Amino acid sequence: MQVWLLLLVLFLLAIGDNVSAQGQLGTRQNHVPWRAGHAGAYVDPYVIVYGGNQDIDGDPNSNLSGTNDVWVWNSQQGAWYHPNVAVSSGNTMPGQVFFAATHVPSPGQMLAIASNTSGGASSLQKLDTNSWSWSFPTASLSPPGHASGYAMSLVNNSLYYYGGLSVDNNGHPITNAVLNSLYVMDANAYTWAPASNGMQVTDHAMCYIPHCNCIISYGGSTTGSKSNPVSDVFTYTLGQGTWNLQVQVQSSNNAAPGARRLHTANCLDDQMIIFGGGTDRPFDTGVWILDASQYPQLQWRQAPMTNLSSGPNARMGHTAVLDKAKQKIYIFGGWGVGATNDSDIYILDIQAWSWTRVAPQGFDAESTPPPTIAPPDSNNDGDDHGEASGQQHGDNEKQTIIGAAVGGVVGGAIVLAALCFLLLRRSKRRQKQEKTLSPEDEDIEQHHEKGQQQQEKGGLILDEKRNSMNALNSVGTKHMSVNSSINNSAANVPSLMTAEHPTTATTTSEEGGSMSYMIIPPAQSPNEIILQKPNEFTRPITAARGIGGGGGGSINSSTLASAGLGSPTVPYVHFSHPTITSSSSSSTIPLAQRVNMAAINSPTSTTTIEKENQHDPDDDDDDNISPLERLARLQSLPMQVPADRYTLDGTPHHVGPTNKIWFGTLEGDPVALKVFGRREAWERECRALVKLQSATQHVVALQEMLTIGNNNNNLEYVAVLERLESASLSRVMICDVAKGLAACHSRDIAFCDLKPSNIMQKYQQGKYVFKLIDFEASRTIGQECVGLITPRYCPPEVARATTYGIESHGVVASASVDLWSLGCIIYELEANEPLFPANITDDTVLHFISHPSPLTPGLINGIRWNEQVELDIPGFEDHIHDPQTRDIIKTLLSRDPVKRGTIGHWMKHHPYFSIQEVEDED
Repeated sequence: MQVWLLLLVLFLLAIGDNVSAQGQLGTRQNHVPWRAGHAGAYVDPYVIVYGGNQDIDGDPNSNLSGTNDVWVWNSQQGAWYHPNVAVSSGNTMPGQVFFAATHVPSPGQMLAIASNTSGGASSLQKLDTNSWSWSFPTASLSPPGHASGYAMSLVNNSLYYYGGLSVDNNGHPITNAVLNSLYVMDANAYTWAPASNGMQVTDHAMCYIPHCNCIISYGGSTTGSKSNPVSDVFTYTLGQGTWNLQVQVQSSNNAAPGARRLHTANCLDDQMIIFGGGTDRPFDTGVWILDASQYPQLQWRQAPMTNLSSGPNARMGHTAVLDKAKQKIYIFGGWGVGATNDSDIYILDIQAWSWTRVAPQGFDAESTPPPTIAPPDSNNDGDDHGEASGQQHGDNEKQTIIGAAVGGVVGGAIVLAALCFLLLRRSKRRQKQEKTLSPEDEDIEQHHEKGQQQQEKGGLILDEKRNSMNALNSVGTKHMSVNSSINNSAANVPSLMTAEHPTTATTTSEEGGSMSYMIIPPAQSPNEIILQKPNEFTRPITAARGIGGGGGGSINSSTLASAGLGSPTVPYVHFSHPTITSSSSSSTIPLAQRVNMAAINSPTSTTTIEKENQHDPDDDDDDNISPLERLARLQSLPMQVPADRYTLDGTPHHVGPTNKIWFGTLEGDPVALKVFGRREAWERECRALVKLQSATQHVVALQEMLTIGNNNNNLEYVAVLERLESASLSRVMICDVAKGLAACHSRDIAFCDLKPSNIMQKYQQGKYVFKLIDFEASRTIGQECVGLITPRYCPPEVARATTYGIESHGVVASASVDLWSLGCIIYELEANEPLFPANITDDTVLHFISHPSPLTPGLINGIRWNEQVELDIPGFEDHIHDPQTRDIIKTLLSRDPVKRGTIGHWMKHHPYFSIQEVEDED
């Protein structure tokens, strides 16, 4: 009964949470107002539609009034919602039209730049979908003038804002006042900075292509004329900060898109996808691709759509937002014959090049042509018409809410009845199984339950959330008798492809006493370590119990020793899932194998079999010996592995704040055994190294992953790595480090802790090869937030966030983090002194880096921020004589992450890296 009551409470709480969340988002809507000239953004899983003009008789070539309402389409459900978005008191939300919005790095947030700020409204408007509320960030530096018909693009944490028409006090565009300005805003600090001016243009579209590290602008009007747009392509190279306004684009089969305005563009790694647009009216239903894979050569081609008839009609002033994860573009609204008053969502699959049309009623509803709505009666007052419409909408919403409430109650009753039935049936099954248990099994079962009760009384809190702080999972047992001994040849350490999955606790009788051990069920699917969401980790699995006449009787004595099976020894863990699935050769890496005490030999200790209840005084100093040496001191388990797999040598080990490094050999090969103090760090490093094994020789090789139990009934996480040597700073290491970083970035890994101490070397194939080590700080590019890295090699965007005690609030990992660190290392190599010397404290360096401003006091070595908010290094030319070296250092130490470029680009095109290649070959 208590269990049923607990389930009922949890069920009611879950319903309450859902009602609360649904109340913020609102109820599902089947009638969605059409609009055009609005802003749109994809904030997973929502397509957000904001503002725009809803007058079906409106002329897109004239001054139009905008709206300020928000509608949301859930891409998972195919359902529309009209959230009631909260606005803080004292702020106004004037109607907007011909403006833009984008997602920002902070999860669940959208940023819009208003063109109409009449009444003192803010130009920056941030929508938080976590709380469905508006906020209005204040720019710390003067923002650009308001504009209509501008284009913007988000690149990492920088927002680029280009072109448009100047507007009057009411947000209406001023004829022929076409802008050519480009501004950059830091999306974290909301600081604006001017960049190089381009061609004057409005009603254009632009986006960022990583392959060329450039922003591409296409189409629009350079004069403000509605009927005479252009088909020009302009490129802005981020690394150099320069425009190319005379780009020649080739065409495939002489096919190229015509001049247009009010179209949309979305960019992938090496291509821009164009849809819609027109002159004073739309004219094109095709999808066009600007191919930049051979940049600087660009080529037009038309997408081979498989079902063009299912796609949207020609339109302009619509929105098209990209879902990168699903490789889909969602299109809504816009003006045009057959487009005006069309409230369907059109999904463009950019892998299959096909269209899907979704009606407002959802995925299963059949789309119908938009109805022809007569214009409002001129004899009726507009306010009366709006009031009647609003009243009808309110009545529909009330009916929907009542229906949802009744349905929720009925559904809850059905779910509760089903739960009660399942619990009753499970209880009867358990009673039936208990009747069939033998007396010995019953006794063991009672001891097992007693141990669980004692564990619960000890204050162990179980949290079902998937994070690295979970307590050990409880494991059910099934008892069986084994009469034959285990063959040593069949007990070799299994690779994870042949890992066992059954949940059993097996007892075996051998000469000299009885033993029992437990095999753990699978806790995670094979490829989940690589594919799991950022900042989430597998939950710790329960340690397998090795039972015999060994020391350490405090371990699990309540469950096993009291059952007459002898005092337990050290627990070990079989990481119960197969080898991480990968197309690379790294899939052969054994992960988290079970470790056997007899498998490790140590010259400093001997393997002993302890007598029952014998106490080893060394156990009191458990933290002072390695986990492998600890295993070597205890009695071996029934499962045997080759006795010469691991051998610890006499090399002094290293102990850090959280990790320990032990040195030994694995089947004769020298290795380093890194023992992690935190499970998250272990999983991070191993996940990154598994991805990189087949990519490059310039990262440390991962041999095995191990989880080992200690005498405190805790798990220790070990990575077995190839042994490397310390490396002195020299010019020949630069190319190897760059190659290692390029491999990381190509696999969406930001190293995030590049410094000289994390670069080591190994002599192989007749030369020294430099390698990156210590990947526990690595992050997934574009997904995970960066933690504070070593202050002397920390870029401003990371330092600024972490100085406030938050783990990089809104600072998402990017390759540019590593490029700043590389610039610091190159300076240290060339100048023969660190950029920030040891006589300056870390706190001082962090404060200086986190406040890039000419007003920030300089450091004692003379480094300061100049008027361009870039580092001013005294005696720079005296320390660095080569101009090419000075150029790469200045570029990599740019305050703006985008200006640092990409490591692949610099390795191909900058002379500094070419010089290093020649020196390396010599």
